[in-house]
Amino acid sequence: MFKKKSSLTFLLASLLIFSILFSGCKSLTQSSSQSKEQNSPSTSAAKGKTPPQITLHIAARAGNISDALSEMGKKYKEKTGIDVQVVGMPYNELKEAIVLDIKNKAGAYDLVTLDDPWMPEFGGGKILTNLDSFFPNGLDSDFVEKSVALGKHPYKTGSLYAVPMVGNVELFYYRQDLLDKYNLIHPKTWDDVLKIAKTITEKEAPNVYGYVIRGQRGNPIVSDFLPVFWAYGGEVLDTNNVPHVNSEAGIKAMETYLKLKKYSPKGVETFDTDQIANALTQGQVAMTIAWPAWVSKVDNPQSSKVVGKINFSVVPGQVKDSAAMIGNWLLGVHSESSIIN
Repeated sequence: MFKKKSSLTFLLASLLIFSILFSGCKSLTQSSSQSKEQNSPSTSAAKGKTPPQITLHIAARAGNISDALSEMGKKYKEKTGIDVQVVGMPYNELKEAIVLDIKNKAGAYDLVTLDDPWMPEFGGGKILTNLDSFFPNGLDSDFVEKSVALGKHPYKTGSLYAVPMVGNVELFYYRQDLLDKYNLIHPKTWDDVLKIAKTITEKEAPNVYGYVIRGQRGNPIVSDFLPVFWAYGGEVLDTNNVPHVNSEAGIKAMETYLKLKKYSPKGVETFDTDQIANALTQGQVAMTIAWPAWVSKVDNPQSSKVVGKINFSVVPGQVKDSAAMIGNWLLGVHSESSIIN
């Protein structure tokens, strides 16, 4: 099982990425070594002039990402004198705001955070700036290759348009205290999950349900279902790229998923991140799939009723080993940034 983690690693990694990107951005704003010298703070100070104040505007997903970037921005300002303004927005609003800013040529943002599924739309230079010149020798070797590939357009083989900043992979959350109460063992397969969910629901509902699915239409339910689907050996496309979701494996996975719904609270058809987090932290459910960023929520005494009661593990397997959904958040330079242009 995994123990609790702090957000320090994320904050330090974000600071490193942020500094690298904008040390490159500043070099792009001067067209020659002469203009660099003329516009440098030291030269301006020597001439008795006040260097121009630069403010970087970042469009970010509200929550852990925007909070970390805001803290990082304070440290960045201490070192550079450059102000950082972070605009935190919910998931859907964030994408819409970035796209509209391009259409209106407003240049409201310099940096943008993006979910990796957006890359096919954002790559290619229309929304994000090509970063190849920032990293002529590629990114540092300690970046995970599969995460770096997500920031390239076309995928894996093309130019770099965004740098990975959050390397998410889904985890399995479970109430260790309830497993201990009923002499249950940490689940390794989805069959195990169903047995545990049935027991806890029968013993504890309506106060506590055995499981909670993330059932909202679109990205939420897809992210929630695919780990179950893959565990049964399912493939979205066959070798001829023909949809293969209704295969035998897919049908078994869906049957399991519908059983998980049976052991979930009412209304899960509309549940997304906030509802899952609330059910988990308020002690209303025993198990679920969730992202690592939620760890801080369940162990925060100010908002959680289950501090110290939840453990984490890899997502269960079935006929195949565990195969969790990845969900990298990337950081890119907005193509309408006034600092770049």
